[in-house]
Amino acid sequence: IYAVVGAGMANTKTIKLSSSAPTETTLRTGMEPVFDFGLGFKIFANDAMSLIIDLRDYVTFAEVYSSKKPRSNFSVLAGLSFFLPTL
Repeated sequence: IYAVVGAGMANTKTIKLSSSAPTETTLRTGMEPVFDFGLGFKIFANDAMSLIIDLRDYVTFAEVYSSKKPRSNFSVLAGLSFFLPTL
């Protein structure tokens, strides 16, 4: 088990969806600060392979309708890790 904490910048786009037609209007675009945190698990299958699972939450403070509020984007990441020894 491991913890993940980070910060960075994200290119955001705020859109307005129309309820009467399948169209969208861009309200604003820009770079916003992003903070992420979460937990990860590495499960070893054998000496050469492991399964990795990350549970992360990316939080950005985007302006929507003239107010800056935190927006949360939760993600689940899964992958395989292989150890390739040199010959």
